[in-house]
Amino acid sequence: MIIHIKIPQVKLLLVISSIFYLCSYLGYCQEKNNYQIVVQNSCSAIKNQGNSGTCWSFASISFIESEIKRTRNLDVDLSEWYIVRNIYPEKIRNYIRTQGNTFISPGGQTQDVLWVIRHKGIVPEKVFSGPQEDGVFNSSVIDTSITDFYKVLKWDDNGLISTNWETKLDSILNADLGKKPFDFKYDQQLYNPISFRDFLEINVDDYIQITSFNHHDYYKPFSLETRFNWSYSNYMNLPIKEYIDALDAALLNGYTVALNIDVSENSFKRAVLGTGVVESNHQFVDQNIRQNLFENGKTRVDHIMHIVGIVEKDKRRYYLTKNSWGEIGPLDGFLLISQDYVKSKAMSLTMHIEALPIGIRNKI
Repeated sequence: MIIHIKIPQVKLLLVISSIFYLCSYLGYCQEKNNYQIVVQNSCSAIKNQGNSGTCWSFASISFIESEIKRTRNLDVDLSEWYIVRNIYPEKIRNYIRTQGNTFISPGGQTQDVLWVIRHKGIVPEKVFSGPQEDGVFNSSVIDTSITDFYKVLKWDDNGLISTNWETKLDSILNADLGKKPFDFKYDQQLYNPISFRDFLEINVDDYIQITSFNHHDYYKPFSLETRFNWSYSNYMNLPIKEYIDALDAALLNGYTVALNIDVSENSFKRAVLGTGVVESNHQFVDQNIRQNLFENGKTRVDHIMHIVGIVEKDKRRYYLTKNSWGEIGPLDGFLLISQDYVKSKAMSLTMHIEALPIGIRNKI
């Protein structure tokens, strides 16, 4: 999902007393509408995905950058578009394996980023910076090229497909996104994508995706039924209370979390346009309400962001969340998402396995 907005920016004031004064030009907040910071963990600077459906890569890379800061105390700017460049062949491969019965789009999930890091490594932003037009990311050319490519793939009478599709696709990706980097220098040292991943000590086995639905057994993994889960990846299923407990525990213990969430509610749109605060249409959310919203199509996979902290106001909890639409809104690109909204609308969360409370870890 992509939204482009040009509005006056009002700065977020973080005062010594750890209070948010959210003073929107729309008059949403009055003079002293105070938000107390409970915890705010480190994250890299806000980016803008521009005219592209790549929130999944931007948010997940931001999450990985925070993990590197946490584990190695390194500030590193990683390439989101290296991930995109390497995942398209896998999407097409799966399309062929299913005889054209799978969903292909510019969108993706956090597990796609982890897959690329595991199998193809990672590179700095400056090594593979992606398609830009007047300084703004623009994937319209590659999106069209990919659509044109897979729509003309044909199986012969024996159910076989041409074996040279990979070569053709690679030529398209080289032309529209750039050739995959092999060797590069970083801080005067020579790396390739795999050795750079190892230098950063990123172990994708350390991360777990959790969700909460009652049509599968709790404390067991299942393949989440969403068209963006084209790789059929597993998510660990937790009851809703432990789902939120896991999120809170992670943030309170210095971890950050990748958030896979539905943003179709009007309250989300209002937040981006001016309030900065995402409220839920559903108060006191329980497991059945969450399940019903999923079953009737009200909750779907729309957007991925990066949760970095907890904020409270009037005993209500909000999650400080980094978006990838540039420094817009009263919080300059961040949002405060209410806990009830997360309970009802967060399809899944990705975090370090050690961020889970020990009681939950023992159960899974």
